Amino acid sequence: MRRFNALGASVVVALALGATMAAAASAATGLVLKEDGVAVPKGGTVTALILVEGCFQITPGTLTKNDSAKDEASFGGTATTECEEGHALSGKIASAKFSAAKKAEYKSTLLVSKKTCVYEYKKLSVPLNTEGGLVAESGEASGKLDKGASKGSCPKLARTTYTVVVLGADEEPLET
Repeated sequence: MRRFNALGASVVVALALGATMAAAASAATGLVLKEDGVAVPKGGTVTALILVEGCFQITPGTLTKNDSAKDEASFGGTATTECEEGHALSGKIASAKFSAAKKAEYKSTLLVSKKTCVYEYKKLSVPLNTEGGLVAESGEASGKLDKGASKGSCPKLARTTYTVVVLGADEEPLET
């Protein structure tokens, strides 16, 4: 019986040590978004810059979570948009999640005009580029036709390419 208790106690200690080490490893694998080499604090100023279909848009926001498995930002500010002639963009990026698994997801209500057709893009999801150390992604997304805003014959879906850069308070791209 004494041998079983000693063995049981050893197993409990090993399991507790393993759980502690796993928790420490999990914390160490969190994604840290930085500005000038320093972690951006929760509540820090960030800005989303998107380039899409001849337009660019800047939307101010706040970093709501950093140094975790999924860092998050909320873009609640007023978006500033400029487009080349013949292009239009309305709506904005609302939020972003950046995972330690190197994925970036942006929730949006972006309406992109292509001639007489208007398409809505609600989710932009791309691999997160952490190799160069900057938070900047390019990808493709499918937009759904906004029938009420479109005129004439338009395809139900449209693909577009885009680039998103997340800037810090110094107006430079965030680093990882």
